[in-house]
Amino acid sequence: MSKIINLSARLATIVSMVSHGARVADIGADHALVSIVLLQKGIANFVIVADVNSGPLDAARKNVQKCEIGSEISIRLSDGFAEIAAGEVDTAIIAGMGCSQIIKILEGNASVVEQLDCLILQPQESAATVREWLDVNKWKIADERLVDENEIVYEIIKAVKRSGKSDLFTSFMTLSLPPEVGPILFYRRDPLLAKLITKNIENIERIIVEMNKAKIIDNKKIDELILKKIELSGVLDSTR
Repeated sequence: MSKIINLSARLATIVSMVSHGARVADIGADHALVSIVLLQKGIANFVIVADVNSGPLDAARKNVQKCEIGSEISIRLSDGFAEIAAGEVDTAIIAGMGCSQIIKILEGNASVVEQLDCLILQPQESAATVREWLDVNKWKIADERLVDENEIVYEIIKAVKRSGKSDLFTSFMTLSLPPEVGPILFYRRDPLLAKLITKNIENIERIIVEMNKAKIIDNKKIDELILKKIELSGVLDSTR
């Protein structure tokens, strides 16, 4: 009997955002738990488990063996998409990394990323930077979820290819929303959105306090942060 995998709320949400019949690359897959569940539930037809470190891949192989997953999974030592061919998969999951690392991976192998239909991204911080990258690179935000796990609110973004001009969900100018606020989260009035915005405001306040302690005070940057705080406070008020 194959082993039953119990995922955390964050990982289970990622699984729920993958389209049925997808061919998935799970980048930085760690122990391959998401990949295994995608196959166990019949959501994905094929999964590539990719990690830049051999240790997690050894654990992934053991989990795959325990769960009796067959030829539908490929485990590869790969720096991002380096060992994945263009067109081999249509969906990529990149989760549990900083925004800079996620963007570095996406830009590192453009020929592979250009052939993808869907991105599911879960940055550990600064989802705003990820949203801005998606908008500039013509990806449309198709879904967004918030998950509260161990008092941390995680943002998970699903993006699909966009043709032509930006639409309401991807144009922050049209929406008058700062990129820190997911457009779909805002329109759905996600119950965790207020908590997320409040934490962002508190973080800005801490940064301002620390900047004011510096020997050379960057007043321009402080003014920008104050404006950002006012902007986020306005959105917060509108969610109540």
